[in-house]
Amino acid sequence: MSQILRELSPQICQRWLRGVLSDPEIAALPLTEAQRSDHIPDLLENVIRRLEGGSDEMSLEGAEAAQTRQNTLPARLHDSANAV
Repeated sequence: MSQILRELSPQICQRWLRGVLSDPEIAALPLTEAQRSDHIPDLLENVIRRLEGGSDEMSLEGAEAAQTRQNTLPARLHDSANAV
């Protein structure tokens, strides 16, 4: 599983960004594509490491990115849309 994620990581990132940009409320926010997606490769790498039996804890960079994204309007919009 980890090898598949590693191989498909670029495609996963691209599809994630397309999905984010397809949401009109989120797409309307003044963010660059990099600002919208720069945390996704780190997130995937953390998942891959966990699958490979690495650390059970998220890296400092991953934790900071998650905290930053958790407090952003796009993340809140996305979470509220999925809660319905």
